[in-house]
Parts: sequence; structure tokens; C-alpha cells
Amino acid sequence: MSRRALRSCQGLCALLFILPACGDDGTMGELENGSFGYNCLTDRDPMCGPDEAFPVGELRTMPTTVAVGGTFGVAFRASSSAAQQGSALIQPVSSDLLAGGAGYEPTLTAMKPGYAGLLALRGSSVVDMIHVRLVPIHHVRIDALTGTSGSATIGANSVSIGNGALTDLTAGAADEAGQILAGSLDYAWTSDDPSIAEILSSPSTDEITIRGGQPGETTVRVTIGGVEGAILVLVPASPGGSP
Repeated sequence: MSRRALRSCQGLCALLFILPACGDDGTMGELENGSFGYNCLTDRDPMCGPDEAFPVGELRTMPTTVAVGGTFGVAFRASSSAAQQGSALIQPVSSDLLAGGAGYEPTLTAMKPGYAGLLALRGSSVVDMIHVRLVPIHHVRIDALTGTSGSATIGANSVSIGNGALTDLTAGAADEAGQILAGSLDYAWTSDDPSIAEILSSPSTDEITIRGGQPGETTVRVTIGGVEGAILVLVPASPGGSP
């Protein structure tokens, strides 16, 4: 199914207050009266990057973990029988864990580590609930993707590219086990020596493009939510050239 067709299908189903069978079914609530859907608020959320099936602003399955400091949206779609009774308001159980207040599709921010509950309410009655684990950022993981122009050799914590070659770097906030955490966070990329590795794209997204320059080595860094990660970039000298 094309992305345009998927969007049309989801929009129609949203009007019926149910999650679409033609797209992501969201995550069933713990009382099984409906499904909760996750909403990426920016392209800085690794849950819904440009290559994901569900772009920014569309609902998808709830993640198991969200980074402390991360921002996200959430919606609830009742089952077909429960939907006949009207829409349900979403409210965090604890504002100390999730800030943002109640709403039909609230924007929430993970404030501190914990196991945060979300209630779907109709008046004073609980229609359904779900829990999300909020985890502090342990480290930043940087991955080098296949070179988009020229060749790239990718190592564990380094990438070697030729002069004038382009390579994409992507980064994400990770927990202690290395799992990438959900949530929109602030990104800031820098290159210690732009004459060796020049950042060509916006430095405030989760993915950048770098271009190899003069021979040498330098470090490209990214800070996500106050935690820094780094990758070594090497540009080898051309055969017969000086290092």
C-alpha cells in the first residue's frame, strides 16, 4: 500500500473512532476496550523517521520505552462497541512522571524515570489504561549508513570516506542495553574539523549527511538530551598524495 493510500485509510478510520485494520492497529489497552496509538511530534523521534511506514503526525504502536525528556503524542481509539458511547479523554496517572495534562490527543513529556500510567476516561469512568516505561538516556548510539556518493568503510565507532564522498550518520538515545528510546529530543551535531568532515544537512535532526574533505581524521559529535556521542571520521590520502 502506498503512503498516500495509507494516510487516506487512516483518516477515514479515525472518523469512525476506531484504529484502522488497513494500517497500524496501535497497542491494545490493558482492559481491552480499545487501542492506544503513539504520535511522533517531530522528525527527531526515531520511532517515526523518514523511512518508517508511519510519518510524523500519524499514529502507530506504542513503544515499550520512552526517553526521559522526550516528548510525544498519544491517542485512544475505542473498540467499535465502546466507541458508540463517545470519545475518551486521555489523562496521565502521575503528572510527576508525564507532564502535559489531559486531552483527546495530548502532548506529553517524560519527566523522570518510572512506570507511567495513562488512563482513557469517559467522564469519571475508566474506559481503558496502558503503561509506558520512562528510561534515562544511558548513551548515544551513532550509526553510519552506506555512502550515498562514493565509497564508505564503516567500523564499530568510525567511518572512512573518500574526498568528496557523502555518507549519512544517524543517531539515537539509547538505554543501558543499547535499545533506542522513543520520544522527540533536541539534537545538536558538530564536526571538530569541517575541512575533513563537513556537515551538509541540518545539525538539529537525528540524521545528517557529511562530506569527506582533505585527508586526515576528525570527530563528529552529537548531543541528544544533554548526552554526547561521537564517531571518528577518517579521510584517507589519495594514492601518491600527502597524508
